[in-house]
Amino acid sequence: MPLKKSESPQLPEAQSKEARCVLKVRVQAKASKNLVEGYVGDTFRLQVTAPPENGKANAAVIALLAAALDINRSRLTIIKGTRSRDKIVGVESLTLEEAGRRLTSATQ
Repeated sequence: MPLKKSESPQLPEAQSKEARCVLKVRVQAKASKNLVEGYVGDTFRLQVTAPPENGKANAAVIALLAAALDINRSRLTIIKGTRSRDKIVGVESLTLEEAGRRLTSATQ
């Protein structure tokens, strides 16, 4: 069924298929340091030192997630929320379970 112009597609809370997944993250920009703070429900909380201007915080989010997940930055994409603190991030080459395990172990 085609979407109406006013409707937007609903993204699943988390999906995993053939070593791909999407993650919900909430970002605090201009924090004192870059870290994975933990998670609440199905959303990981991140802190980045970059300000939320000109894509600096988004680049910091990608760099932080790449380091925490131990994957290349090119495997990460911000699918939704480039101008919001709540983001949906696509992760290639990891299952949801593996990504969750790696992020949980990176929690400070």
